[in-house]
Amino acid sequence: MQYPAGTCAVVTGGASGLGAATARALAACGIKVAIFDMNSAAGTALAGELGGVFCRVDVTSEEQVDAGFAKARAALGQERILVNCAGVGSAFKTAAREAFERFQPQAMIVGASCTAELIQDDKVTVEARAKFLVRESG
Repeated sequence: MQYPAGTCAVVTGGASGLGAATARALAACGIKVAIFDMNSAAGTALAGELGGVFCRVDVTSEEQVDAGFAKARAALGQERILVNCAGVGSAFKTAAREAFERFQPQAMIVGASCTAELIQDDKVTVEARAKFLVRESG
């Protein structure tokens, strides 16, 4: 797929697993990538490999998300792509429905928070919608 020169992306959970694979695939298309993750060692190494930027971000913290976007924009420019791969919650071998329902609202908050920040600079207001999604899911 073709992307305009200078296209930037943010990948949450981008230091490992699906997030890292996504960051590599985007970089292979010529996209500048900002990696949001809590694993500083892996994130910094991957950002260096891809010519991107690493931002240590806990996606459940609005302040850290804001700071991550500010750092990414200063280094790469305005992002146009957001991929949410950040994992939130506890790992367990087999999940009962109750466990899924307990962590689903947190995933909605992460997605809504990062998406709202992403399109804020494009003068599209989604704050009310994001708050609605969080309220409905929790």
